[in-house]
Amino acid sequence: MIKKLLSITSIALVSVFTVTAQTTIPNANFETWSGSNATSWNNLNGVAPGSCTKATAPADIHGGSAAIILKTLSVFGNTAPGTAATGTINLLAQTVTGGTPFTARPDSLTGWYKYVPQGNDAGNIVGILLTADPARDTIATAVFFPSGTVSTYTYFKAAFEYRLPDVPTQALFIMASSGASGGVVNTLMYVDDLGVVYNPSVGVDEATATKDISVYPNPVSDNLNVNMAGIQGASVSIFDITGKKVAQQILTEKLNSVNVASLANGMYVYQVNSNTNGTLKTGKFIVK
Repeated sequence: MIKKLLSITSIALVSVFTVTAQTTIPNANFETWSGSNATSWNNLNGVAPGSCTKATAPADIHGGSAAIILKTLSVFGNTAPGTAATGTINLLAQTVTGGTPFTARPDSLTGWYKYVPQGNDAGNIVGILLTADPARDTIATAVFFPSGTVSTYTYFKAAFEYRLPDVPTQALFIMASSGASGGVVNTLMYVDDLGVVYNPSVGVDEATATKDISVYPNPVSDNLNVNMAGIQGASVSIFDITGKKVAQQILTEKLNSVNVASLANGMYVYQVNSNTNGTLKTGKFIVK
């Protein structure tokens, strides 16, 4: 029996490979393919044929001559998000093994995406920087949650949140069209031109250069305040740790109050999105 694939926030991570210096994402523009596999990326086509395909139509490509399309499917009565990873995906064990050599501390994970969700679905695009085996400690993570219909390619930028001062030796980059819970069949995610950004302020917790937005308090028990400091045309989305969107609210350019009293205690991710400029800020908070 095939289990439903968990989102990256809850996949167990294991790796075995030889490390060589690298500071970029392999085949980040998805130009090189071998059959149904984008070179350096693995997918679930072996158990969910068609969950990962090559985009060739001009409208489905941001740059170059190809992009990647991930589609959530039903396999033997179970939901299988379209998934691609720079490691080996084991659906039954719910693990991602291997990864790619990586020896730098970037500021942010970037890229271009389109998203066509079914229902209230939300995908994820994740970068994880790791120490060497056998410890394989997490040095930093960057998480972007596509949600809502985005019909034209839109830029995203998610900050790496650093936990350790170490220089990485390996990394995992993983994309899924749906989260662990609430995944809906036929959700589509298009991704192209991934990248990493290196800024002098590596390791800061800001998702972008938009420093004026403040989100507080943390922990929170009833109302989460989002101060936009004059920035107009934005909304905030809140996701649980499986990647499921649990709340969304249109924001004014001043102080906003988002009621989270109905959410269960635990860790959540917020994402402030501009109607025209993509993601402005992401971060984590605790409901307590």
